[in-house]
Amino acid sequence: MKPLPEATLARLKAANDLVLADAQAGTSPEDTIAGLIASHGAVKRYNCGTYTLRCATVVGSCTTGNAGDILRSWRRNAMVRIMGANQ
Repeated sequence: MKPLPEATLARLKAANDLVLADAQAGTSPEDTIAGLIASHGAVKRYNCGTYTLRCATVVGSCTTGNAGDILRSWRRNAMVRIMGANQ
């Protein structure tokens, strides 16, 4: 896996922190995604039956369209990138 530049890693950690804080506060996944779009430049798309969420170079995807599933996928992939950067 290609190492992330420090600025990108910082953006990724900030976005991940927002997702964690929203989850602890009981914020709906739809509102969390809206927050990522508004404050972290995330992009949510639908193409050929797949929903994707891209933020800070990390992509999460699912085919159900459920905001919770898309967010879980993004967060799982974000944690992999963050953990890989710490090695």
